[in-house]
Amino acid sequence: GECRLSSHCLREETDMANIGAMRAGLLLGLGYLGLQLGHPQSAMAQPECSEATLRGTYIYSYDGFTVGKGGEPEPFAFSGIESFDGAGSMTGIFSGSTNGVIDEDVPYTGTYTVNPDCTSELTTVDPVEGETHYDQFLDPSGDEFRFVQTDEGVVASGSERRVSAEIITLSEDLGTP
Repeated sequence: GECRLSSHCLREETDMANIGAMRAGLLLGLGYLGLQLGHPQSAMAQPECSEATLRGTYIYSYDGFTVGKGGEPEPFAFSGIESFDGAGSMTGIFSGSTNGVIDEDVPYTGTYTVNPDCTSELTTVDPVEGETHYDQFLDPSGDEFRFVQTDEGVVASGSERRVSAEIITLSEDLGTP
């Protein structure tokens, strides 16, 4: 097999390269098809969440600002501890500063729902802020989540991390666990 005509040799090399590319494409296509057929849709499904995903005791930090009386932003920062019962109820205690005004050991209660896609809604009630609302975005394990407050005039978000699978009963008096 020595090639003596240059145009014939070039065409032969081009044909061999095209056949190689077609083989590679065919192998890749069959490999992809095999992956799809080898893993049924149910095995590839995303994990689902429920109220039980949020169970245990979490610590958090949360900051942002509210729009003040004159339209000026008023910064705030809070940290606290919360216990979720895994069935749609929770309790918590926070301390924080709103535009320099300090609130310490404020108890609150709340109710929550969790969707299968691991999004969640929480409503809390406390003696300082009244009723507040949050959208939450959960890690399917329930070990942590992010949240954003959804009340008008508030720009704020935070994150929570589970510190115990146990539900710590938080006292309503003095805010001590």
